[in-house]
Amino acid sequence: MTRLRDEFIACLPERLAVLDAQWVALTRGEPESIEVLHRMAHSLVGAAGTHRLLGVSDAARTVSRIVAALPPGIEVATEQLDTLRAAMNILTEAVSNPGVNPLPPLSVGRATPPRIMVVDDDADQGLWLRSMLEPAGYQVELFFELAAFRAACQDCEPPSAVVMDMVFSAGDDAGAQTIAELKANWLSQTPVIFLSARKDIESKLAAYRAGATSYLTKPVDPDGLLRVMAETVALTPTQPYRVLLVDDDPILLQLHSAFLRQAGMTVLTTDNPLRVPEILTNFSAEALVLDIYMPQCSGPELAAILRDDQQYAETPIVYLSAETDVSRQLLALGRGGDHFLTKPVDSLHLVAVVALHARRFRQAQEASASARAARYERDRHLQAVNAHAIVSVADSAGNITYINDKFCEVSGYSRDELLSHNHRILKSGEHPPAFYNDMWHTISRGEIWSGEVCNQRKDGRHYWVESSIVPFVDAAGLPYQYISIRTDITELKQIEKNLRISEERLRRGQAYANIGTWDWNIQTGALYWSERIAPLFGDTNGELETTYENFVNAIHPDDRQAVADAVTACVEHDTPYQIEHRVVWPDGAVRWLMERGAVTRDASGKASHMLGVVQDIHSRKQAELALIESEKRLKEAQSLARLGHWEAVLESGELFWSQEIFHIFGRDPATFNPSVGAFKDAVHPDDLALVSNSERRAEQTGIHDVVHRIVRPDGTVRYVHELAHAERSADGRLLRLSGTVQDTTEFMEAKENLRQSEERFAFAVEGAGDGIWDWNMNTGEMPLSGHYEAMLGYSKGELTPTVDAWVSSIHADDITRVQQNLRDYLEGKLPLYVVELRLRCKDGGYKWILCRGTVVARNGEGQPERMIGIHSDIDRQKEVQAELEVARESAERANKAKSDFLSSMSHELRTPMNAILGFAQMLEYDSSLSPDQLENVDEILKGGRHLLALIDEVLDLAKIEAGRVDLSIEAVDLTDLIEDCRQMIMPLAEARRLVFDLEISQGAAVRADRFRLKQVLLNLLSNAVKYNSEAGSICLSVHSVDGGRLRIAVSDTGPGIPADRLVELFQPFNRLDAGYSEVEGTGIGLTITRQLVELMGGIVGVESQIGAGSTFWIELPSETLVATDMKVEATSASGTPPTASHTREHMILCIDDNPMNLKLIAQMLGTRPHIHLLTAHTPQLGIELALSRRPEVILLDINMPGMNGYQVLDIFKAHEHLRVIPVVAITANALPREIERGRAAGFAAYLTKPVDLSKFIQIIDAHLSRRPMATNQENLKS
Repeated sequence: MTRLRDEFIACLPERLAVLDAQWVALTRGEPESIEVLHRMAHSLVGAAGTHRLLGVSDAARTVSRIVAALPPGIEVATEQLDTLRAAMNILTEAVSNPGVNPLPPLSVGRATPPRIMVVDDDADQGLWLRSMLEPAGYQVELFFELAAFRAACQDCEPPSAVVMDMVFSAGDDAGAQTIAELKANWLSQTPVIFLSARKDIESKLAAYRAGATSYLTKPVDPDGLLRVMAETVALTPTQPYRVLLVDDDPILLQLHSAFLRQAGMTVLTTDNPLRVPEILTNFSAEALVLDIYMPQCSGPELAAILRDDQQYAETPIVYLSAETDVSRQLLALGRGGDHFLTKPVDSLHLVAVVALHARRFRQAQEASASARAARYERDRHLQAVNAHAIVSVADSAGNITYINDKFCEVSGYSRDELLSHNHRILKSGEHPPAFYNDMWHTISRGEIWSGEVCNQRKDGRHYWVESSIVPFVDAAGLPYQYISIRTDITELKQIEKNLRISEERLRRGQAYANIGTWDWNIQTGALYWSERIAPLFGDTNGELETTYENFVNAIHPDDRQAVADAVTACVEHDTPYQIEHRVVWPDGAVRWLMERGAVTRDASGKASHMLGVVQDIHSRKQAELALIESEKRLKEAQSLARLGHWEAVLESGELFWSQEIFHIFGRDPATFNPSVGAFKDAVHPDDLALVSNSERRAEQTGIHDVVHRIVRPDGTVRYVHELAHAERSADGRLLRLSGTVQDTTEFMEAKENLRQSEERFAFAVEGAGDGIWDWNMNTGEMPLSGHYEAMLGYSKGELTPTVDAWVSSIHADDITRVQQNLRDYLEGKLPLYVVELRLRCKDGGYKWILCRGTVVARNGEGQPERMIGIHSDIDRQKEVQAELEVARESAERANKAKSDFLSSMSHELRTPMNAILGFAQMLEYDSSLSPDQLENVDEILKGGRHLLALIDEVLDLAKIEAGRVDLSIEAVDLTDLIEDCRQMIMPLAEARRLVFDLEISQGAAVRADRFRLKQVLLNLLSNAVKYNSEAGSICLSVHSVDGGRLRIAVSDTGPGIPADRLVELFQPFNRLDAGYSEVEGTGIGLTITRQLVELMGGIVGVESQIGAGSTFWIELPSETLVATDMKVEATSASGTPPTASHTREHMILCIDDNPMNLKLIAQMLGTRPHIHLLTAHTPQLGIELALSRRPEVILLDINMPGMNGYQVLDIFKAHEHLRVIPVVAITANALPREIERGRAAGFAAYLTKPVDLSKFIQIIDAHLSRRPMATNQENLKS
């Protein structure tokens, strides 16, 4: 630089002389000298300034400015020339004493990557910034504290740039404050890039005031960070920037090029602007530096020329001129320039500006190249897509705006036929509307839709496409167009269809054949099997996992080793794998399978896979096993039927016998060799001709069928039946016989016995007076014998012996029944044909006949051919039956009358008994009565209860005699039952000072009805107490007897019973001591006892001795006792009437036509002061009271005049408000069927008269406790 400046100073006088010459020319009126003078002065401004000759540069700038102001093309005024001369004189003086200023430093190319200081107290953020910058070519120093950063700035050279978080924990804007402080000292020229999460303008203003170069908002975009860094810090390019420098001043040209080359740039120079286009053809400049004022062509003119060429339209152009006139600078920039530098220019500034534009141009060129490459790639992709895919574009309404050629080719439509139309033109009808609705709903939300669509070509054929529809959305997120790319998959779909069909055929084939395939990976153990195999192993739900272990576990345990050995042999020795084995299904069923398989091996010969099939052979195996079993059964059947198979070759005399024939002929198969001759020797001599004749007939008929005798070696004679098929020669000779032989000895003997039996039967029938008929079911003939005709008044042979004649003689009322009975017998529905019918006699009357018959012959198809039967005269029996029926009906009427009488008697007796026992019970609780009076009341109660027991016993006897007793037979534990009876009878026994003994073993049990057995034992024990001696004893014993029975005996020490009167004990109403005994009784207790025991399958007996006592016993079937949970019934022995558990007021209505009963109920409820009783003596009044007063409980009699209790109950149940009120029946109807009727009708409870006070109060309390409290207190008060 110093050398160049010295050379420039040396030539300054020469350049000044040129300027003087041009001034002289100007004074001579040569106007062209103005431009030359301006250009040379302009050049001197830049050159002097560049060499730091500032006085020369300023004087030359004054000359340049004065010349530039001169009007071109006209004569210059004297004043102007004088001004110019004065300026040039100053320039001459400056040139004579130029002065020396320090030269500016040269820009040196960076040898190391730019050093960047990153300052951030967030370690993760700092590390992330370093990971972004270092790969981009920057050297990063990371600081997490401001103090460390300050120290580094003081101890080392300033960095290329600083990247700093604006906010530190030290306080708001701590980073900005730090930078402001350092900028004043060490970082004056260092670019600073601030990072901050704050977006407010105050933060940004603070950053820029502190000296920020850029401000980036967190989260930082990586691309944005690198872009700012590239603009802020000049990275040394891998390839030097290429610069073309154009200036007509060779000194400046040399100087400026030195600046740029020193910065590492490749520089070409020229002082002739007209050569620039030529130079650019061989030198791809990334920046042009042009002087403005050059003689051949100005800088702006050259820029305009270059911009006309598209090749240089983007090349950066930097003007380098001494022109300071802003308007001229702007004019130059408007002609195609990008930057304007004023001479003299600082070298660093020149380098920075040129590097900036060169870098941007290179980046733009690289981006353009990338874009071109991308466009090329896109075009190639598009070309590839168009060649393969169907592409279309549709607007927001779905109307087609673009299609490619492939679309037209596949669809068969022309472009004009498709454009502006909706894709519905291609709908095939293959998809439901919901399919298209879902598609449109997806893409209208801006989401991509993908799927397979079946479209229809123009010619109507269908084609399948795999389609993707991509929506393009606007700023509001609404789609404005849709691009669809489709691939024609019609052929693939057809392949899939064919594959499905093939797989379905295979599946069906496997299903029909019950075959499955499997593939076992021997190396990994993985097992695959087709869907058919699982059902073959009994898995119908697909739950069986496909593993080799599950396969082995499914094999029958007895077959597993055989299967394992077969697999091993196949894998190790290539033995064909074929085996039949059993599998056990999850439900325990055993099935037969057949497997075949083979091994595949890899290149080394190692077994890799085993492939095979499994087939269900269960039916075949069952058939094989059945065949074996059938053959076995055949042999057994032949043995049992004494039937054998034989074949005889008559010409050679050979004879084959099955095993059974040896047994029939009494020969040993080990020693006897059968032959035709040996067979003839065994035939009975008297039957040889018979056998020979049958053989001769076989030559004509082809059948050998004969029954004859044989003589065994031991001399016994047997009958055999031979039946064979004959094989004859062409001339009719008998060659071979093959058939069966059966030992029919027993049949022949039975046949003879039958003949004799028939003779005896005919004689017997003849003697019994019965008639015999024999019906040939094929011909209709029916011969008659015996007394058949005589019993109907005909002479022998007078009746036509046909079945039709027999049918015509049947009474018209019987014919249908007789024929149906016959059909049922012939169809197997009846074991015998037995029917009673009336047949017409000769005199025209009818006689009852018992007809019995059976089929005695059937054809080969099992159809009946012959029936034989007898007719017996039962006319007298029918008369007797009619008489008995009349008697039975009479007895039933009498029995019904008795039952009605007993029912009525029970009702009529219970009604007054209700008053007697009811009032007596009330008196029993009257504390004002004296002991004598209470004793009288007790006598009334005892008498009334005894009368009530008599009534119950009479009714019990009536039920037994009528057969209406229902028994529940079960195992009854006698220990518990007898203990219950003992406790019940002990108070009576203790009153008579009787000793009670028990003899029973634990666990004794019988089969009986528990309730009825208890009734029986209580009756026997009660008799033992009543008829015993004072201070005597009672013994109840239980022990086993023959026949699997237990005997329960009750013994007393009473006076005994005479033996001749024991038979009278079980007669109803017969009391042996009635005339003299004070013991109360009805005389029917023992009658009921015997009948109940007999109904339970037992017997009753009695033993007695005068003066020693009596023993009554019963025997019942014994039973083994099964342990069950014991239920204990709790009973109350309280001697006082129950008391109410509440004190609130209640209302009860009682409806009864008997005033005495109403009075009794009133007194019974008198013990409840909070119960108000309403009474009604007629049903109508009761209904009115129920409707108006709404009682909580209604007491209702059943037998009332005008309307019975059931009719009243129906009215209550039909009313909305009355149906919820519990209705309790209080009636004298005490029969079980009447009680059941009452419960079924809907009564809440059913009480029979006479009413038990405790039970009555208990039921009332129970129903009142369930009722809500009355809300209308007026009902209670009124």
